Amino acid sequence: MATADLPTAAYATAPGIGLTLERLRHAGALFDEEGDALAGFLSIDPPATVRRLIVRCFDSEPGLDGDSTLLHSVAGESGTAAGTIAARRVVRAAVELAAAGGCESIHLVVAREAALRIRRAWRAAADMRGEPKAAAHAIARRVALRWVDALHPIAHPVLLTRAVTGIELPPGRSAKSAGCWIVSASTLAALADYLETGRPCLSVRLMLGLPRGETMWVTVPLGTPVSQLVAHVTGSMHLQRIVANGWLSGADVPGDKAVVDARTQAIWLFDEFARPSVVPCIRCGQCVTACPVRLVPIDLYEAATAGATTGSRGADACIGCNMCTYVCPSHLPLAAAFTPSAARTEHIVEASAIAAAETAAPPPDEPPAHTAAADSRRLRRTSMLDPLPLAGTADLHDLLAVWWTATALPLLGAVVFFGAAALKLAAVAVATALLTEIVISGGRGKPIRGNLSHSGLMGLLAALTLPATAPVWAACYGAAVAVGFGKIATGGFGRYVWHPALVGAVTTQFVFGAGLAAGPVLTPRHLIFGDVSSAIPIESGAYPGWGRSRVPLGVNAVRVDPPVGALRRAADGAIPTGHEPPILVLLRDHLPPWEDTLIGATPGPMGATCSIALIVAGLYLVHRRMLSWGTPLGVLIGAAMIAWIFPLRETGGALRWFPGSATEETVPIGLIYVLYHLTSGQLVITAFLLAGEPTTSPMTRVGRWRFGLCVGCVLMLMRLYGIVEAEGWWAVLLMNTFTPLIDRISRPRAWGGGERAERASR
Repeated sequence: MATADLPTAAYATAPGIGLTLERLRHAGALFDEEGDALAGFLSIDPPATVRRLIVRCFDSEPGLDGDSTLLHSVAGESGTAAGTIAARRVVRAAVELAAAGGCESIHLVVAREAALRIRRAWRAAADMRGEPKAAAHAIARRVALRWVDALHPIAHPVLLTRAVTGIELPPGRSAKSAGCWIVSASTLAALADYLETGRPCLSVRLMLGLPRGETMWVTVPLGTPVSQLVAHVTGSMHLQRIVANGWLSGADVPGDKAVVDARTQAIWLFDEFARPSVVPCIRCGQCVTACPVRLVPIDLYEAATAGATTGSRGADACIGCNMCTYVCPSHLPLAAAFTPSAARTEHIVEASAIAAAETAAPPPDEPPAHTAAADSRRLRRTSMLDPLPLAGTADLHDLLAVWWTATALPLLGAVVFFGAAALKLAAVAVATALLTEIVISGGRGKPIRGNLSHSGLMGLLAALTLPATAPVWAACYGAAVAVGFGKIATGGFGRYVWHPALVGAVTTQFVFGAGLAAGPVLTPRHLIFGDVSSAIPIESGAYPGWGRSRVPLGVNAVRVDPPVGALRRAADGAIPTGHEPPILVLLRDHLPPWEDTLIGATPGPMGATCSIALIVAGLYLVHRRMLSWGTPLGVLIGAAMIAWIFPLRETGGALRWFPGSATEETVPIGLIYVLYHLTSGQLVITAFLLAGEPTTSPMTRVGRWRFGLCVGCVLMLMRLYGIVEAEGWWAVLLMNTFTPLIDRISRPRAWGGGERAERASR
């Protein structure tokens, strides 16, 4: 958040024109952002201590553009005279209100994208040196213009207080406990109208969303029954649903008892409404990422549905923003299950504030305001009951479609360098996985529609772990085990413990071990359409590289030693080096050019060789927010750290520690050695496509970092010291076992913790 101090301005107030408590009581139904009537709050004895008046100058929620409409008129065209006059009215009302509440400063908080357009108008509004000097007294205030990223739910008083002051309010505390009084620009505009005209605010301007997708602005008297308004606009149209306020934090309008109050910003009418179907949680962690107060909504949801009670650092810290429900691809009603009643009805005005507004005697020439106040109380007590069930921006099918797209990229690279054999294995594995899902789930009487796409994806991933020359039965076996045992037998969709595709991969390796050796690579002249079965072997020392090798014209493919095999032998001291550095001999005589490991022109599992395709797939998943960037970076950093530090064994048996720091005639051969490790074997596919599988990896950001680091370290240790051949698969499966523990120790600190919040609460 950025801050710009505006010029100190002396605001002149003529005698009898200032905002007094008596006049504020007659201003009408005006409320702050925490639901307190302005007059009711100022009438508290002893008065509450507030030091800052925070003016929210952006929309409280997407789709509710009442405040932005006002700001467009305020900003004008690059700060025109009309915009300056409109801004001055709002600033004057803010100063009057701050003086009545004893506030020391005023903070005008605007959206970052509108800050440049609005800043000039606000500066001109704050500079009131041209005011008449016949004022009885002057009130000097330091007005600060601040801008924030106006993304929901930053407009919530708790979050807005954090953005302005840096204080995280403990559960149950209001912004006023931190010395902040928050009002919206629309409220100040209504107050400015009253100060200028003397007419109380007895109507509200709200947005009306019609069933056909159209919207219109209407001005409605306070206390108007919602049913009467709807009948006036739609006539006898049958409506399935009426929703008050925003899409994210709105609520159903309960029958004929609801009335329009000062807090009503919009009413949406639906002639048809399809509730999204709910599917089991896949532990993707998107609700954890979206929660602005650092809760783990899925854990609270499961505890609430199981009848368990949550502690002080659980549901009581929820602010009821509904972001977790909005982003959940499974459409689980997360917030509705655990949101405390205090958060659902936080806009209910306190009885003392209502009483103060009701008992005030109105001026003789003004209509009574207490009727509107009483009706406002009834609306708030009847409309804020149940959160609105939402369909977010992506559902489970969209999520799986993104993963299918990402997985297709390494498959495309496999087809290029291994030919139609790779495509045949992938098709057989996907078909077997689908058939396994239909037979097992269908036989058990469970729905299979939502699981078919996921099972097919697991079959494809299992196929990518095989070499292109693997027998077809190996692909069938791996896909069937992946779905039947790895997925269904260990808990089912969204509940399995280990990555299903890797369960199928390691069991296939155990059963078909001899037939899963690294296969040949097509030559540059026979890409895609070549036959990998007609390959000739080439010794690693005589292999200049994929693009530089000279083979007979009739040869479609070459069989060479995979780079990861040479790296393993170097770690074991199995490469004779003489008196030369072992890394130099390894790079010069036993490894292909490094670019071959990038483009995929090396033997290995058909989906693990093309590093460029895998990196692009991972970046696509990160861009679509289906993969946390901490997981692949953690794997790469952990693997690089182990490769850099842990020793190579020289010919005489001596250990050479820190091989990553080796140099030869100023050439960083140690760094090149580490890069070969990062782009060879199973490391890249593990980092970008396997380790971040949603169900079997941690949900929190810190947990994903730790998970990735552990996977990278375990993978590299297994590679260097020859514990198992499929080091990537075993590293992920091993860390899948510890995912619940990592989640438990990586749980984010609950909102409102720490010494700073404790000082604020005191």
